[in-house]
Amino acid sequence: IGAQVAGRVEANYTTEESKAFGKQVVAKTEEIGRLREASPVGADLAVDQQIKALESEQAELRHKELAAIDWHRLWALPAGFALMILIGFVLMFSQREQATSVTSES
Repeated sequence: IGAQVAGRVEANYTTEESKAFGKQVVAKTEEIGRLREASPVGADLAVDQQIKALESEQAELRHKELAAIDWHRLWALPAGFALMILIGFVLMFSQREQATSVTSES
């Protein structure tokens, strides 16, 4: 259940810009995969350089994708739930001092 809720929350706070970068990352990944299938690593220097360039572009796009997510709003909900749980534990498990009077008979 938690993973489903987390997926919905993440989807709600992922901006359109981030989704667009995500699609570009997937396209770069597929392109890199096609090049690797066509030419084994080390077989062709030009292809290896092209793969390195694509991997660099992919990493930059992934960074932009993550930067475009509204992280503050995304983490506010779980942080709020954690705060409520903390307050609940403090209230339920705090020991209250009881005033006890000791009467001594003289």
